Formats: sequence, structure tokens, C-alpha cells
Amino acid sequence: MRTVKIVAEHAPFVLVRQGNRYAVVERRNARFYELRGGVRTPVPMSDSGFASAVGDNWCSESTARHRFADIVTRYTELAERMR
Repeated sequence: MRTVKIVAEHAPFVLVRQGNRYAVVERRNARFYELRGGVRTPVPMSDSGFASAVGDNWCSESTARHRFADIVTRYTELAERMR
């Protein structure tokens, strides 16, 4: 992934940057998944796979950081309840 840079990661979630655009995706088992409910199709860990997982969900840095913090908090809270 030459054009996409990882900015932050926590558990399976990754905040990434491509130029001045930002997005959050899930990364598991060497695949990317888009962040949405329902059945999600895994895509390869490549620039084209990443583009498919993000779709048109690019946003500003501040919005992406807020989404990332929110999803990480919910993920952590769920994991703690499942213990």
C-alpha cells in the first residue's frame, strides 16, 4: 500500500490517510472490511482493496479521528463486557 499511510491503529481498526483525505477501516486476517452493519465482504490488503473498503467514506482528519476514537471506545467497552 504505497499511497495509503497508517496514522493510528487499535485492535482491528485502522485510521489511514491518503493525501489530505482520511478514513477508518477494519483490518482482520490480512483483509480490509468497510465499517458498516450487515454482511461485509473482505477485500485484499492493497491500494485497490483499501479503496474498495473505504468507498466514498473519505473525510477530514478531525472527523476521521472522531470516528476512530468512537469505534475504538465501543470496541473496548464491548470486549470488557464479554470477559
